Amino acid sequence: MSVHPDVRVVRTRTNLREALIDLLQHTTYALVNVTDIAKQAGVNRVTFYNHYSSKDELIEEILELLIEEYVALINKYEPAELELFIQLNYTHYDQHAKGYKLLLSEEFPEYKKKYIEHLQQSIRSILMKMRRNPNISDENYNFLIEWNVGGTLQTIHNYLKEESRPSPEILSQRVIWMTTSMFLD
Repeated sequence: MSVHPDVRVVRTRTNLREALIDLLQHTTYALVNVTDIAKQAGVNRVTFYNHYSSKDELIEEILELLIEEYVALINKYEPAELELFIQLNYTHYDQHAKGYKLLLSEEFPEYKKKYIEHLQQSIRSILMKMRRNPNISDENYNFLIEWNVGGTLQTIHNYLKEESRPSPEILSQRVIWMTTSMFLD
C-alpha cells in the first residue's frame, strides 16, 4: 500500500523553504531567525517547529534538495545529448536561481564545494567522452577540461547575477558553440 504525503505538510514545508530562500536574497543567514521565516511563510513559530527543529535543518534541506535535483538531472544524459544537457542545466539554473545564488555563495561553503564537485565530475565525464583530437596530449586535454569547468562556474555566477539575463536557450547556444569549438576541432 502506497502512502501519500499529506498535501498540507508538503505545502507548509515548501512555503517555509521558499520563505527562507526569499529572505536570504536580501540579508545574510546569520541575521535571519525562525520568527522571520515563519512570518514570511505565513505561519507561526509553532508550525515552523512542527516541521523543522531549527533554521539550520531547513537550510540543509533546501541545499540538499537542490543538489539532489541537479545530480538527478545530470545523471540522465550522455555526451551525445550535449546540447539538451546544457540547455536543461541552464533552464534548471533559471528555475532555481534564488537557490543557486545561495548554493554558490560563501555562506554555505560545504554545500558549494559539494555542488562544484558534482559539476566538475559531470563536465569531466562528458568532455572526456567527447575527445576527438588525438594530437592533444592528456595533460593539455585535462587543462582544457579544468578551463571549461572554471569558465562554466563563472558563467553560472554571472548568469545568476544578471537582472535581465539571456534566456537559457541563448546561453546554452553560446556554451555549446564554445565547448564544441574547444573540444571537437
